[in-house]
Amino acid sequence: MMLQTNVRKRKAVPATATDAPHDPMNARQHGEILNVDLQWECADVQNCPSAEKIRLWAVAACQQQPDKSALPAEVTIRIVDSAEMQSANAQWRGQDKTTNVLSFPADFPAEAGLNYFGDILVCAEVLRTESDQQGKLAEAHWAHIVVHGMLHLQGYDHIEDSEATVMERCEVEILRTLGYSNPYLVNSGGIESGPAGMRDITDVEKN
Repeated sequence: MMLQTNVRKRKAVPATATDAPHDPMNARQHGEILNVDLQWECADVQNCPSAEKIRLWAVAACQQQPDKSALPAEVTIRIVDSAEMQSANAQWRGQDKTTNVLSFPADFPAEAGLNYFGDILVCAEVLRTESDQQGKLAEAHWAHIVVHGMLHLQGYDHIEDSEATVMERCEVEILRTLGYSNPYLVNSGGIESGPAGMRDITDVEKN
């Protein structure tokens, strides 16, 4: 189910192969593959990653090859505050608390011919708190959460241990191509150290 919002969408800017030089899985073969409709609905925008980095991470996480006849594909990433995230989490998952990311895969019928991944909500406040508490570099944590949300839109999940293993390996490889260390191996400096598990991500869920 897709998230429905009443906020006017900003112009989607296509991410191209030149935006993601480290990603072996994206549009080097296709040119423009992903329009990212990025919506800023939080007060602390100046402490968030740049739009260019968020688009880069989203493109890197495109595991499914988009239908070449319908390029580019599209996704909406909405950066929100804790109040909006808590409201969405309560409405769509029945959990009246904030969380770091929610993914809403598109459910358009195939005959519609729309190459739309879906919608992702990311809570800037929660990511800042998690980065501090877990001793992670904020940018690396943001990259992980955007990649995580994009993978959910493409059918990845971590409800079962076997699913979690596949999704975690995929995340680690994508982040490696982007220059970030394994997010499940963290010390106080935000670099690899001791093991952690998929379930240690705070409330990362697929709706």
